[in-house]
Order: sequence, then structure tokens, then C-alpha cells
Amino acid sequence: MNDEAFDFIRKLEEQLGAKISFKAFCTFYADNKGNIRESGVFLCRFDNSIYYEDFEPQHNDLVELIFNRQRKKKEFIKTSWKFDLDQVESMKIVNQQAARKNPNIEHKNSGALSKLLARQVVEIKLKDGSLLFFEPIDKKEFIKNLDI
Repeated sequence: MNDEAFDFIRKLEEQLGAKISFKAFCTFYADNKGNIRESGVFLCRFDNSIYYEDFEPQHNDLVELIFNRQRKKKEFIKTSWKFDLDQVESMKIVNQQAARKNPNIEHKNSGALSKLLARQVVEIKLKDGSLLFFEPIDKKEFIKNLDI
């Protein structure tokens, strides 16, 4: 871990008031409240809670220069969320395309063929009806370390 990442973790632990026991970077996030993030989400477990926040997308200026494409930069508003693990009702692996198309409903577990051919995300349903979709780099480690 580089100095910048170490400082980020240290400051976050101070903010949360607890040591982080698990951390993961997710390349996709969506929920049933209209949020969809392709730019990356940092998620961590501390005590009996989960905290996650998004990151501003990084634009590749060289690609934009070579292909003479200027992306319209939207104003980025950093967002963070938190929930307790005892609020989790269920967790399963589902098809990312289905979650993207309709993050407002629960999706069925991905079958073997879907797992081979399509991107998969972890769907977390909270007891209040919230649906959260994460695409962690290592799904098995993610599920194991949330210990739900």
C-alpha cells in the first residue's frame, strides 16, 4: 500500500472511530435509489458496519487528445453511505446487466452459464427494502469477509 492509500485508510479509521477489518474496491455500484457508479466505490467493514464511498472518475487526457474527443465533465459530488450488518436481509450474486437495467427489483441468482458469459455483481438487500449492487474485484472474498 502506498503512502497516499495508507493516509486515506488512517484518516477514514479516525472518522469512523474504529479499525477497518476488511476493505474492497468495487468497479460498479448501483442501488434502488437511482445511484449508479461506474467510477469506483471503496467499501470497508468496521466493527459491525459497512461504509462505502464513491470516487471521482479519472479522465484520460491523452486518449481525448489523440481522438479529439472532449468528454463533458459533470460536476462530481462525493457521496458516502453506511449501514449495519444486522440490517442485511440477504446477499447473492446476480447478473450485472439485469441489475443495471432495473436496480429497483431483486434479481434471481446467477446460473452457471450466466456466471461464465456475463459480468456478475453482489446484490445486498437490507431489511428496509434497500437494494445495493456491488461489483467487487474478488466476489468470494467480498462475501466471506462481510460474514453475513
